[in-house]
This record gives sequence, structure tokens and C-alpha cells, in this order.
Amino acid sequence: WLERSPDKTEVPGSSPGTPTKSKKHMKFFLFILLFFGGTIYIVYHRKIVKLINMRIGWAEKYLGGGGTYTAHILFGIVAIILSLLIGFDWISI
Repeated sequence: WLERSPDKTEVPGSSPGTPTKSKKHMKFFLFILLFFGGTIYIVYHRKIVKLINMRIGWAEKYLGGGGTYTAHILFGIVAIILSLLIGFDWISI
């Protein structure tokens, strides 16, 4: 089931479907980065919008007045949900 070729290396004690140690570290890093990044983004969304001084036109149109702020909160929530999906291995990367 595992071909012996120069580009495929066998990791002792693992099968082809088992993530390697470096992949687990990358998933943990992404979990921490997205979770805390999304949390900080939600907390400071007003300052970020004022800093970049950019309104999101479609958000203002479809989400109403203050839609830019709502869209930035939604971006933070999506980052947190994505971090949980990656961290608990519900989606693979």
C-alpha cells in the first residue's frame, strides 16, 4: 500500500492517512492564530475600520446603516469558526 520511491517517505508508526507531527503543529498554530486573531478583530473592529478608512459598499447596501462594522464582526466570527473546525479536525488542511 506504500510505494517505495524517493518522493514518498514512510514515517515510522504512521499510516498514509495519519498526519505527521509537523502537520499537527501547523494545525495547532492555525487554530491559535485564527481564534485569537478573530477575537481581537471583533474587539477592535471599530478602530480597524477607522484606521484603514474604508467602507464596504456591499455591506452598507445589504446590511443597512453600519453594515461595514457588521461585516467586520462577521469576518471575525468566520475566523473563529474556521479555527475551531481546523483545531478539532472537522476539516482537513
